[in-house]
Amino acid sequence: MSSTIEAHRCWPLAVHEAAHAILGVLFGLRLERIEIDLRTWQGATFFEGKFPPGRWRQNLLVSLAGEIAQKRADPGGWSLANGVGRSRAAADQEQAWRVVGRSDHPSDGEDHARLAEARMAEGRLASAVLVNRLWPTIAALAERLLEANGRLDRDALETFLEGAFPVERRAAIADGCGFVTGRRDGE
Repeated sequence: MSSTIEAHRCWPLAVHEAAHAILGVLFGLRLERIEIDLRTWQGATFFEGKFPPGRWRQNLLVSLAGEIAQKRADPGGWSLANGVGRSRAAADQEQAWRVVGRSDHPSDGEDHARLAEARMAEGRLASAVLVNRLWPTIAALAERLLEANGRLDRDALETFLEGAFPVERRAAIADGCGFVTGRRDGE
């Protein structure tokens, strides 16, 4: 990775969107495009379709991945301290809380808030493990996004993924993590 790219003021934003993209692809979503506005520091990752409610764990990990990667790219935290960065992180957290809240209906004997907190804690840990494992791919996609002036469309993304994150590698990583696919011992 080029030190010029890593020093770019939008590097944390590019990494944030790249992490959402790579984890979404890991779990089978198809990328349409990634955009960041280099002037306003806004960004978004667009997928074709969404996760169904039964795949709430994957949805949670994708929702949390952006902020986790951004913190890795910016350990000093300046990118999360500005107004735009703070609102982006809050939006991702809101999405994550919606995901754990809709995952299923706990029995009347369970404390729903405690269950949601436990799911969020598990999700943060699992997402961090995956972001760290996939960091070279996330960083390479972020670099490509900055080189493309903040926009990558489907064709460019598919070309990148074929070389940097082939289907076989995705399958091996996803299959190696029971918490990722939603499988548990005995399920």
